[in-house]
Amino acid sequence: MAGRLGKNDPAFRTKWRIAVKLAGQAAAAGVVFRAMVADCAYGDLDDFRGELRRAGMGWVVAVRPKRGTWAYGPDAHIPRDAAGRLRWRGPEEPGDWQPVQRRFRDRHTETWWTAEASLGFRGPDGLTRLVIVTTDPVTLPDKATWYLATSLPRPGGPHDCACGGDRAHPSRWPPPSWPSRSPG
Repeated sequence: MAGRLGKNDPAFRTKWRIAVKLAGQAAAAGVVFRAMVADCAYGDLDDFRGELRRAGMGWVVAVRPKRGTWAYGPDAHIPRDAAGRLRWRGPEEPGDWQPVQRRFRDRHTETWWTAEASLGFRGPDGLTRLVIVTTDPVTLPDKATWYLATSLPRPGGPHDCACGGDRAHPSRWPPPSWPSRSPG
């Protein structure tokens, strides 16, 4: 049956490959964006993040709390373990955690907590950062804790171009070398 070859079709592309291509086309057309955002279905795909990095696009993606990574013996091996190692003594002494106000669709707000963790090659000043966001840094409830990987630099960190960072970074999109697009 013609047209029903599925993955055997030479024109077949996965959804994440289509997304990367469309984002590149949008950027080439002058659409300015700082980062691609994806849930853990794509966030856990090394190839997806790698293609975005090669294309020079910033990204913020969810990762599964139990997705393992290589690490030295006693170091954390999954995001949940990395979050559990962060210092916390309560709201008055939050240690590694910072309060953030989360605004919901109905306009009410709640205090959530965010921190940067280290996991394998991911860390606050690495090219990939691991950011944890939760309602409770002690119990890290499954339904109210997010584990995010991002290529965006830590504000004020060594890769933050606005602060004299050491290299071009995807958060500066489009790159300064691109011609500016003026209306008219």
